[in-house]
Amino acid sequence: MKYVIMASCLIILMAASCRKNKPSKPLTELEKLPPITQTGANTFGCLLNGKAWIPGGGGVFDNVFSVQYDPTFQGGRFSIKTKKIEENYTTYLTINADSIHNSGTYPLYKKSKFWIFYSDIKSNECSFETINDEPIKGYLTISKFDTSMRIVSGTFSFSVSTSKCGLIEASEGRFDVKY
Repeated sequence: MKYVIMASCLIILMAASCRKNKPSKPLTELEKLPPITQTGANTFGCLLNGKAWIPGGGGVFDNVFSVQYDPTFQGGRFSIKTKKIEENYTTYLTINADSIHNSGTYPLYKKSKFWIFYSDIKSNECSFETINDEPIKGYLTISKFDTSMRIVSGTFSFSVSTSKCGLIEASEGRFDVKY
């Protein structure tokens, strides 16, 4: 009898602990992006035409994300180069800026010292560099610029309309890198 009671209690406890897990809600495109941080987390992401865009997909020797800063060139050349490798194509997104030497918000506009390079190898028809007079609107905000710890963090947003690519919009952009 003692064993029957113990077995019954065990069955009841096991049944009570078995709950059906509710299916998790799919992440929104914004939730797929890395968080905005200022720790040198080596993250980058944005919504590119409304879809989460995060560099990656490369092999061991394929550099998909790099940052360069040269305080002596063009008053402080800052460059973020990213690449997303998918099954049959590669997309490149590079943000370049001159005259960067501290934190602040820098507008992106035609004939400024900022330019975007974008190339979508899938279509092989969409490639542009805003330095070639493509109309651009947007901003680059550097929220942390620590030259001793070599950390640069910030946000960005831009919109470019080209005859080859149509409208390319990057929103909710964020980066946090050690350079």
